[in-house]
Amino acid sequence: MSHLDYIKTVEDAFKKLGINPNDAKAPIQGAWILKRGSATIRITLNSTPSSEGEQKTLVMMVHISEIPRRNQRQFYRRLLEMNSSFVTERFEIFDNEIYLTASRYLEGLDSDEVVDMMKEISETADFVDNKIKKEFSNAFGPPPPKN
Repeated sequence: MSHLDYIKTVEDAFKKLGINPNDAKAPIQGAWILKRGSATIRITLNSTPSSEGEQKTLVMMVHISEIPRRNQRQFYRRLLEMNSSFVTERFEIFDNEIYLTASRYLEGLDSDEVVDMMKEISETADFVDNKIKKEFSNAFGPPPPKN
């Protein structure tokens, strides 16, 4: 399938979720932004380097939080511990912010799988962003005053 066929696959997934694909299109071809629950999902079709050359991928990203100013070691440890419980998602740092991401090679991808990915990442993001913000509520914001 060509890159354009996968655009149709993703847009078919939007339709299955009752979302007009045109309402979610980003300014560049092969990219979308949509809101599900409290999660804003950025979806892109990319080329990713691999041992077999360039591979076409579908990538979903949801912003989770800024990097905390305090307790960073404990924060990163917690993210790694949580990563081990995910099936398709993982935490990543992008542009100095924490994101929950999911990705998959395009080959063999169908719209039902895209729907499942959108549901899973939005539900996981809803859960983890609240959990992280609660666990590390005093780690965000300005640094404590120096005595």
